Formats: sequence, structure tokens, C-alpha cells
Amino acid sequence: MRTITKERTVTELIGYEAIDGTIFNASVFGENGNEKARKECLEYEKSAKAVIASKVQNFKIGESNEYAMFCGCEDNRIEIFNPKTEQELYELQVYLKSKYSTSKDLFTDERSKRIYRVGNEIIINWNFDEEWFTDDTLETMLGRIKDSYYKSIDDWKNKENNNGQK
Repeated sequence: MRTITKERTVTELIGYEAIDGTIFNASVFGENGNEKARKECLEYEKSAKAVIASKVQNFKIGESNEYAMFCGCEDNRIEIFNPKTEQELYELQVYLKSKYSTSKDLFTDERSKRIYRVGNEIIINWNFDEEWFTDDTLETMLGRIKDSYYKSIDDWKNKENNNGQK
């Protein structure tokens, strides 16, 4: 007789992690632990969101709408932050994760590492219902505006020169 085996991967729900990293372990809650842990985590997140939202106000340097800043959509909200410490930077990241829930880890790619640095003035441009956002540094954004401005001047001059040569 020969033994037949099959390798399986089993995924077991062991708990929940709140937006600030707090773990709610299902085994601590005993019977129906998963459901109890989920409810506790959700309740905690409601309070944690309020706490973190108030903390980021300490280094929030402005708020506007996209239309006022860039002649974009007046329903899009813009927040500008200037984290001065690693703790403030962490709080900003937790704040953004709490508002924009996603399974992918934000802030790990090279572009994000350039933007999310202590001392950078960081612009967060929320769409009208805050389901997604774009982000960049104020310095980079102003550079793009400046480049667009000079390009439009050059385009206009080239058009004028071409009209004069006819």
C-alpha cells in the first residue's frame, strides 16, 4: 500500500488590524471570537479615526478646493500638510489610510518615498466624494505649473512667429 498526500495551504482568520496598527486577536474573545474581534475593531477604528483626524490638524497648513488652486473641479478638496517629525509623517499616513481603505500598502513605492518625507509640504487632492486622492509635494506641483506656464508662452510665441511668416 502507498500513502497519497496532498499539500494544502489553509488560511485562517486570526484577527483584525485597525488603521493605526492595533491588533484584535480573535482567540482572545473565545467562542464567536472572529465576529467579536471584528466588532471591537470596527468600534475602535471609529474612535481612532477621530483621534488621528484631530492629530493631523496640528501640521495641516491649509485647505482649499481644486478650482481655487488650479481652475479644476470646485468639488475636489485639497489639503496641504507639513509633517515636521517622523511621528507626524506616520500620523498623516494613518489618516490617509483611514479615509482611503485599500488592500495595497500605500507609501512604499519610490514615488511615495520621495513625497512622504519629513519637511515636505504635501498636497492631497481628494476627488469630490473622497473615494481616491492624488498626492505630490507642493514644490513638484509648483514646478509643473511653472513648466506649463512657460510652455504655453513658448507655444504662443511660436504660433505668432509662424503667423508672421506667411
